[in-house]
Amino acid sequence: MLKILRNGQADLIDAMQRDSTLLVQAQKLIKTYSLDEMTNNILFILLQQEIFGNQYERISDEELSKVINTTRYKLDQGMRRLIKMNLVKQVGKSPKIHVISDSLKEKLAKK
Repeated sequence: MLKILRNGQADLIDAMQRDSTLLVQAQKLIKTYSLDEMTNNILFILLQQEIFGNQYERISDEELSKVINTTRYKLDQGMRRLIKMNLVKQVGKSPKIHVISDSLKEKLAKK
């Protein structure tokens, strides 16, 4: 029984270390783009969601605007910029939901 628990904890520690490394890589990747602070925050949260989150529980744009303390109008402006740069894509309309793009996932995996 203890061996099962120990192996489970080891697997969890490995996963957390891998995810933490990905998060550091995500921060470095974001710095390569010339983004304003709000757009940078949007992208960082969406990358965190990709790394640590569940694909079935995505953050809506409304929730995201509350998290980064901005208006929906300004959030929409930032999202349009990120879409134009091919860094995010819209996956839901009601509620409106965005995730990182496949090309950004590939860049993160290469780092």
